[in-house]
Amino acid sequence: QQGWQGFDNAGLYVPQLLFEWQHGRCVLSFNCFRDQNATPEKVLSHWLEHLQLVLDSGEPMSESAAPFCSTELPPAAVWQKSVAEAVAAMERGGLEKVVLTRQQQLHSHAPIPHRYMLSTLAGRYPGCTLLSVSFGEGVLLAATPEKLFEMSAESIHCDALAGTFPAYVDQPDVRMELYEHAPVVQAIEEALRPLCNDVRIEKSANPLSLQSLSHLYTSLHATPRTGLRPLQVAAALHPTPAVGGMPQAEALAWIRQHENQDRGWYTGAFGWLGDNQQAQLSVILRCALVHGKSARLYAGAGITPVSNPEQELQETCLKLEPMLDALSA
Repeated sequence: QQGWQGFDNAGLYVPQLLFEWQHGRCVLSFNCFRDQNATPEKVLSHWLEHLQLVLDSGEPMSESAAPFCSTELPPAAVWQKSVAEAVAAMERGGLEKVVLTRQQQLHSHAPIPHRYMLSTLAGRYPGCTLLSVSFGEGVLLAATPEKLFEMSAESIHCDALAGTFPAYVDQPDVRMELYEHAPVVQAIEEALRPLCNDVRIEKSANPLSLQSLSHLYTSLHATPRTGLRPLQVAAALHPTPAVGGMPQAEALAWIRQHENQDRGWYTGAFGWLGDNQQAQLSVILRCALVHGKSARLYAGAGITPVSNPEQELQETCLKLEPMLDALSA
């Protein structure tokens, strides 16, 4: 499982302590299992003790764990060969796009300060959704720019994020990125239509800049049908062609056959489910799996019939930069 021991395939969790901040309003919620023998005073005392533990758990500013010993998985030449094989498979027919991933394994002389990394990511990527979750000895960190969907009883909002280029290019030629982006928008629209009364495409293929990277971004909005549940939307949307490929079944089969690495939770979804059909799920991208003195970073690229292996490799290097920078801060 390449470090993912202890991480379930899927899970729904009720937090013991929930901190919400929205529109300048802060709400602190406590949850516990009902205990017939517990008095209100005992429950309140337990909650306050847990809150104090959380307040006391902050780490001081930590020094960087760099320098690192780094290993590419697979090596760059092997990954580029996989890109060429994917392009050849598309030329033979049956595949239109497939997303291939790379990993970078880092080893340090000191434990990696994952809480400090999260603080660094929050400061540098305020427009991203952050994730920090631990199971067993592993801690997964992510700063993702992509929302799978946000839902209420009145509306659904989805991000189509596909097609990447360096942010420092003033007037980029995005024809190849548009070739990759358009099928993602189409797939999301087709997934939403049976579930919704209407689907509207807004902000079509606009650049979204995040430090050294820019992505093509399209916003989709829809009105859900009465009784539609958030997990039904998640099942219809995920995995989008932005993380899997298309046609979906053929692309996923090709990945299972040719990608000899475990993605774990990378490209999965995380978020929250509330009442009144409220939900928000994001795609786990720009992530690192930390174990003590080691970290494994993940990045991927959408391969199409016009892909160039060297350019796709450089794209994954750009996508690894946010976590590499946070590790070295």
